[in-house]
Formats: sequence, C-alpha cells, structure tokens
Amino acid sequence: MRSVIKIKPIFSILLLWGIVIYSNNAQPLAINDSDDILWVVREEPTIYPTPKQVLYTNRYHEVASPTGINLQLVAESKSEIKAAKIFNRLAVKSGFVEFPIINRGKNNNEITGVYIIFECKDKSENERSNSYETKFSISGGKIIVNVNGIGEKGIIYAAASLSQLLTSRSEKVVIREVSLTDYPDYSIRIFHGTPTPENLVDYLDWMLRFKMDCLALNSRRYSWWKVDDELKEIFTLYKEWNDNYGGIQLMQMYNLYEGKDIVISNAVDIESLKKVIEYGLNYGSTKLMLLADDTPPFRFGEGYILTDENDKKQFKHMAEAHCFLLNEIENFIIQNDYECE
Repeated sequence: MRSVIKIKPIFSILLLWGIVIYSNNAQPLAINDSDDILWVVREEPTIYPTPKQVLYTNRYHEVASPTGINLQLVAESKSEIKAAKIFNRLAVKSGFVEFPIINRGKNNNEITGVYIIFECKDKSENERSNSYETKFSISGGKIIVNVNGIGEKGIIYAAASLSQLLTSRSEKVVIREVSLTDYPDYSIRIFHGTPTPENLVDYLDWMLRFKMDCLALNSRRYSWWKVDDELKEIFTLYKEWNDNYGGIQLMQMYNLYEGKDIVISNAVDIESLKKVIEYGLNYGSTKLMLLADDTPPFRFGEGYILTDENDKKQFKHMAEAHCFLLNEIENFIIQNDYECE
C-alpha cells in the first residue's frame, strides 16, 4: 500500500465518537483503579457510548448456566474471528466465561441455543465507514443474532457493543435482546496516553470498550534518536495484542527538541530518527506525529531560530528546515512501502 502523510495544523484535539479528550500534561491514566466502574455488570444492561439508533427489549436469552454454555460465536474471516475474540475478551473482563468460536458452516445443526453470527462486509457507496448493526431473530428453535459490520473496525465495534449486553440473573448468564445501528461521528478518535508495559493491555481494552480507534504515545516520554527499552516492550506487546484482536491503531509521537535537539543538516540525526520510526512501523504502528512546537530554540522578536551552524548554512530559517525534514521522512516511508499516515 502506498503511504500517505497528511500535514495539517495540529492543536492537540483528540476525539472519541463525539467527545474531546485531551490532557496537555499527560499523566499515567489509572485504568486499573477504575475497573469496578468500567466492567460493572448491570441488571438491565445498555450500551455506551449510546448507539445512533437502538431499541432495547425486555427479552433476555440464556447463554450460560452452571450446567453448560448455550452460546456459540460464528465467525469465518480473519476480521470476524478477531471480533469474536474481542466479544470473549470483554465478556471475561466483566466476569463472564469465554464462549466457543465456530466457523459459519458448523451452525446448521439441530442444537438449539444462541448463535451470534459475525459478518464483516466491505463498504458500499451509501454506507458509513466503521458502521455496524445488530438484529435478533428466531429460526428453527435457535436464537440468531446477526451482527454486520463495515470493515474490520465496524465488526469489532459491534462485538464491543454486544458484549455490554451480558448480565447475570439467577445464577445464569443472559444477553439482552436489542436492535441497533451505529457509526462514529468522527473518522478518527485518538486518545493521548502514557501507557507502560504493565498497563498497555488495560489501555487497549478500555479504548475498545469506548470505541476509540488510535492510541497516541506520549511524545515526551521517548527519545527520537534511539529506541528506548520501554518503547521496545510497548511495541512488542502492541503487536501481539493487535495480531489477536485489533481495532486500535498506534501513533508514534516524538518531540524533536526534547532531551536532545535534532540537527536537521546532520545525516546521522536524520538516519537515527528514521530507524526509530521504522522500528515502530515494523511492529504495526500506522500513524506518526513529529512535534516541533513549544520546545525548539526561540528568541523573542525573531520566533523559532536555528542554533546549529551547519543548519544555518543549509536553511534560511527553521520552517525551511522542518519542511526539508518532513520530505525526507515522507520519501523514506513511501520508498519502503509502509502504511503510515
């Protein structure tokens, strides 16, 4: 896939389905401290964020009891299997069991029960990206839950919503019947966080539940000229999680004037930055932000200034130097055929 780098003014506005989430001085989010709120099981479960169109019923269908499991997840494609795994993962987070995943050809038997059938579709001209719908029906004594999603994210978000409809009643696990259609208000919903290797997975699970689709790593935590050991761990854990589940992109963010000022005329500095970026791309990162605001050398009355003598010889001002740098990085990404915005 040909890479695309979009250069836009960035004012640190990060969006969730319709909510602005941003902290200018990002602190580690206490994800684990809020587990009781995030994964609480309600007697009459509802979906949050609230779907665009949703009709809840008072009908509940048994999916598990002390005597056995009464629900099967039907999935075939890679994206559908990821969605089924996400349904299970979020169900377990709420204290329930995992349910068996079968392929589409194995649900046409005489066994009654509940079947959640995941179907991932390509986007047509009149459909919204990442949209999904869920419908319950009865067929041959079976409860059929048809879950249709547009693209991988659509079917994954459907699974995240459906997992919120599980609850416990009289020692049984039941799922609330619902009819819904949903899609995001914003095409990109980025959360700026400071995960560590110890809590990265909790971040990703939490983001999936609330349908945020990109985690931006704190730019001031990591070096731009070398791959820090903690960042290597995060990239490794993210790739493992993303290969199994998915739905959340990773944005690399590096502040070029934090810890060490970049010298743009220095080929060694440019190559060092490329190697750091490439390391993240090879582990599944698909977005990149290079920060050069607030921290570069500044002189009142002149604005941002070049301080390195070699930079002064090659560039008229810092703006020209940064344009040169961005072209270097863009050409590197395109020439190596990385998928990166």
